[in-house]
Amino acid sequence: MGSVLTGNLIDALAFASFVGLTEAFEPKVHIGGFTIPALLDNVLGGFTLVTWLNHAQVVSGGGRKKT
Repeated sequence: MGSVLTGNLIDALAFASFVGLTEAFEPKVHIGGFTIPALLDNVLGGFTLVTWLNHAQVVSGGGRKKT
């Protein structure tokens, strides 16, 4: 499977669900191998997207102009 950070989140979720339903479920493996990396990926991705959009808005000069 690899890391969630380098793969598709939907594929990782499907894989984690499949393993959880078909094999011996170990919460430590699920949390450490899927939940934490997925959460970090979503937080970093969301932070980067919002930062980029805010920067683009400021650079474009969309605010009030000083007179």
